Amino acid sequence: MGKLNPNKYFLYKKRFIIGYILLAVSFLGLILLVPKLAPVGLSNAEMNSAITSQNLDVHSVFSGNLIDLPYHLLQKIVFKFFGITSYTIRIPSIIMGGLLGFLIVLLLNRWFKNNTAIIASIITVLSSSFLFLVSNGTPLIMIVFWPTLLLWVGSKVQGVKRPAPIWC
Repeated sequence: MGKLNPNKYFLYKKRFIIGYILLAVSFLGLILLVPKLAPVGLSNAEMNSAITSQNLDVHSVFSGNLIDLPYHLLQKIVFKFFGITSYTIRIPSIIMGGLLGFLIVLLLNRWFKNNTAIIASIITVLSSSFLFLVSNGTPLIMIVFWPTLLLWVGSKVQGVKRPAPIWC
């Protein structure tokens, strides 16, 4: 009998694709399910966010917080189409959380090898603190979204897939 070569097995060849598919399915399942499992009711911050989004107009755009503006615009659009409920208050966080999870996976893939990137993505995206940000109906998720977007864009502009370490 010869030596076994794991490179011939389907699961071994497709392990990263299978890993990312499992990560995507579990992440999407959790971000859609966690807000429904959260305690019934809204916090004061979620109510204030809904009020701010509902009262958003042209004059308040330039006098308010520009960092949270995309979140409040998205929340206002959701309110126009679906009305104001406890779940629709959280929909913008779910959408931004989905984008943020995707950006984190892309960023980690640019920084690390595939095997390290998938484990780091699983730990980051499926952590309880990240899922709290996704299920919270406030623009708190924008604090993590903007730096992640800037890091990803910066790594794309640099052009090198894996940059050399700073100390080299």
